[in-house]
Amino acid sequence: MLEAIPATEYENVAGLVNGVVSNEELLGAIRANPNLIRRVPAAQAVKGMAKGAPSITEVQGSRGQFEARFGQVSKTIREQLLKGNLQLVDSELAVVKLMVAGTTQMFIDSDVKVTGISMINAAKLEKGEIFLLSGIQLLEAVAAGDSVANIVASDFGLISAATRNGKFEFKANGKTLIPWASMEVFAQQLRDRAVVTSSGAFTGTSSVVGAYGTYYGDMRVRPGYFKLANPKLIETQQAIELNIEVNPNASVTAHTYLKAILVGTRVAKH
Repeated sequence: MLEAIPATEYENVAGLVNGVVSNEELLGAIRANPNLIRRVPAAQAVKGMAKGAPSITEVQGSRGQFEARFGQVSKTIREQLLKGNLQLVDSELAVVKLMVAGTTQMFIDSDVKVTGISMINAAKLEKGEIFLLSGIQLLEAVAAGDSVANIVASDFGLISAATRNGKFEFKANGKTLIPWASMEVFAQQLRDRAVVTSSGAFTGTSSVVGAYGTYYGDMRVRPGYFKLANPKLIETQQAIELNIEVNPNASVTAHTYLKAILVGTRVAKH
């Protein structure tokens, strides 16, 4: 286990090995490989490796946020990360559901993996996987019908006004991680913005909209994306819920489907 420390790809070595190897063993590894001091200052190891982990507010990106939470990850998983049997990967898990007036449950326990429909079984992560949710993308499409062929042929894009005027909640680990919030968070990046051409000319507020990008001059904005200021750790084999509620009297076009994409960093096999 100890020989894996110098080769590990992770920056927060202190958080990764806390409880996996002793302080004395870590200090021995530092003496044998002084380059480790850059990632685990000896003084931090002496004070206690858990205290050596970086502050969550000091790190950037989903992966960095995950590493800052190594203290919340089980010893078994951290051991496998250190050995290289598991890895942290960028992850986007999508699911599609028929939208209804009232409440649409995006994850249900009868879900099975079907390409283009669901990337999750039974509304849970696979055994041994954990996921740091850093954002949610929500898209909408009106399909030609309700067959799988019709759904996967649909071009998902911006959410409609009826959807935007609703609310949502997100639950996992047996807790409410995001209490009821306005669906407007999925529309903030969809508003037209002023466009400046390559020559510097101002062309007003027109834009070119596509299902997977809205172009404003040289900028590309991911539509329907809500980036969490406080990323949430989802435990393995725990039920996930994303409930979307629109007014029961809202006019929902027939064959309207919603696509939710959970964006973040996941533990997966190498």
